[in-house]
Amino acid sequence: MKTVKYYLFLMLIMCICFGQAYSADCVPSITTDTIYVPNNTIIIQHPSPSKIGMLSYEEGCFEWYTCYNDCNFLDISVITIHYGVMVNLPLIDLNDKVVTDEFILGEDILIRRGYYMEQNQKKYFREDNYFKWRINITYELVSEEHLKDYERMLNNVKIYKTP
Repeated sequence: MKTVKYYLFLMLIMCICFGQAYSADCVPSITTDTIYVPNNTIIIQHPSPSKIGMLSYEEGCFEWYTCYNDCNFLDISVITIHYGVMVNLPLIDLNDKVVTDEFILGEDILIRRGYYMEQNQKKYFREDNYFKWRINITYELVSEEHLKDYERMLNNVKIYKTP
C-alpha cells in the first residue's frame, strides 16, 4: 500500500512539473511573416503558434492564419490575406455583424471594423481593402482580450512594390 501511495505521489509531482514546463513554453508570441505576391511583398505580424493555409485560384490567392491565442487552443482567431481580383467585397459577411467604423484612409485603403456575438461573447472583426495593390487583409473571431494586439498587427502591415 505504501508503494502505491509513493508512486501516486511521484506521478502527481511529474504531472505538476510537466504542466508548468508546458505552460512556460506555450506563451503565445508575435511572429513576422513575409508574403510574396505578384508585383508586391507583404510584411505582416501574426500570433504564434498558428497554422497557415493557402488557396490559389486563377486570378489570385487566399492565405490564412489560424491563430491560437491561448495554450488550451480554445481562443482561436483567423487572419486572412487575399491578393487578386474577381472577389466580392467586403470579404467578411456583414449580415449578422455591427459595423462600428468604416472610413477611407487616403484614397487607397478602406478600413471596416466592428463586432458580432458568438456563444454569448463579443467577437471583433476588421477588414482592410488596399485597392491600389488589390490586397485585402482581415481578422475575425478576435476576443476583446486580444483586440489591441490584432489592431496593432493590422496597423503595422507593410506593402512594398516588388521591381
